[in-house]
Amino acid sequence: MKKTTIYLTLSVIVLLCFTGCGGGKNHGTESRKQVDKTSAVDLHISDDKVIDTINSCSNLQVSKELSVKLPSKKTSVYQYTADYNFDVDMKDYDSEFREMFRYLFPDHSMNENHLLYSGGSSKLEYDDETGELVQDYNKVKDWKDQILSGKEGRVYYIYDDTWNENMTEWKPSVCLELGNPIGYGYGTVNKGKTVALNGSKVENDDTHEKVYPGLDGYDPSAYLEYVASYSPDSTEKYQLEDRKIAVCDAVKFLEKYINSLPGAGDKTAKTVVTEVDVYRVTKNIYGYNMITTKEYEGIPFDYMRAGEYEGRLGYDKYSSLIGNAFMVESKDVDIIDGFYLKENAVNRTNLSEIISLESAIKSVSSQMTEHIKFKVNEIELVYAQQFARTKNGYIDTEHSSAKITPAWKITLENTNDEMTYVCYLDAADGQNYRYAMIPTKWWKGNGK
Repeated sequence: MKKTTIYLTLSVIVLLCFTGCGGGKNHGTESRKQVDKTSAVDLHISDDKVIDTINSCSNLQVSKELSVKLPSKKTSVYQYTADYNFDVDMKDYDSEFREMFRYLFPDHSMNENHLLYSGGSSKLEYDDETGELVQDYNKVKDWKDQILSGKEGRVYYIYDDTWNENMTEWKPSVCLELGNPIGYGYGTVNKGKTVALNGSKVENDDTHEKVYPGLDGYDPSAYLEYVASYSPDSTEKYQLEDRKIAVCDAVKFLEKYINSLPGAGDKTAKTVVTEVDVYRVTKNIYGYNMITTKEYEGIPFDYMRAGEYEGRLGYDKYSSLIGNAFMVESKDVDIIDGFYLKENAVNRTNLSEIISLESAIKSVSSQMTEHIKFKVNEIELVYAQQFARTKNGYIDTEHSSAKITPAWKITLENTNDEMTYVCYLDAADGQNYRYAMIPTKWWKGNGK
C-alpha cells in the first residue's frame, strides 16, 4: 500500500519491515482466487474457526481485543438502491418538527424567536475579509406563509436557545435541528445538561469574554477528558449524574430511546451503537459518548470515525456513516448527533450466498505485506454505500441515491507504525478490495 515511491533498495527493505506498505503477493490487483461461499441467511461461525483461520495466515495474529460482529439471528443480505428523492409537504414537516420538540423537551416552551430555517432564501453569509456574519438565517415566524405554501422549497428547521446569545451565565437552553424529511440521518438534539454540568467556556472573538459554547454543533469530545473505550456489550460501570450504570445497559436505553422517537412515520431502519467512549464531565461524574450508525434489517452500515486518513485505496468511492449520542443521566439522552429511522430501498436483490468469512480473512491477508504481523482487531459484515455523482464527480444532491452492497470489513493494526488498516471486500464475490489507513485510536488525545 505505497504512499510514495522509494528508489533506494535498503530504504525499501526498512520500510517494509515497519509498515504495512508495499503490499502482499497480490497487492494492487483484484484477487481472482476461487473463494468459498456461505449461506447469506445463517452467518454463524465458531470463535475457534475464526481464530484458526487468522492463525493460518502468516502475516496475521489474533488481537486480545478481537471482536467479530455478525447478525445474531438469521437474516437476509441484500443489494439494493437507496432512493433519497423526496416530495416533501412542508406543512407535515412543520407539524412533525413541533411534535418532536414537545416529545424531547416536555418542560421547555418553544420561543418562536429562536426558531430559524435553512434553505430557500435563508442562509448564512460571512464577510470575505473579516469573517464576520453579515446575514443570519431567517426566522420561521417571519416567513411562515412562504414556508408552508412550499414557495421556499424544501427547508429544514433549526431551534437553538443559544444561537448568537454568547451566554456568560448559563440558563436552561435546548437545541433541535432536523433534516427534511425526518429520520434519514441528519438531526441534532441537545438538552444542555452536559454543557451546564461541565461548565467549560470559550472566548468570544468580539468581546473576548468567556462564554458558554453554543448547543448547535457542540461536540463533547472537544471539551471533556477522554477516559476509555468499550464495546456496546461491556459490563463496566461508571458514575453518571444520577447513578452508576453499566455500559451495556446505557446502550440498551439509548437505542430504545432513539428508535422510539416520533415524527418519522413507518420506521424501516434503526439506529444502533457500535462503540462507547467514556468521558469525564466533572470530577466525579462521567458520560457515555456512543458512536452510532444505521442498521437495515439486521446489518449495520459501514461507519468510520471522523479523522485524518494517511492512505486510501478505492475507499474514496464510498461514504461511511457516523453519528453519536451522549448520556450523562441513566434515564435520559442529553445529546444526539445523527439518527436513522428510515431507509427507502428499491431494486432490492436478496443474496442467497456470500463469500465465507474464512475466505475474506485469507483474501485480505494476501493483500498485506508478508514482512510483519498485523493484529486483527475487528471483523464485521456491513452495508457499504456509493452515492450517485454528477459529471464533475461530486455527490449528486439534486437527485440523491446510493448503491448499497454488503461488504466484509476487517480492521487490522500495525503496532510498528501505530497505524490501523480498515480493509473491505465485496461480500457478494470477494472482489473490489479497498482500504483506509488511519492512526490507531487517534481520538484518545481529544478533549482537554
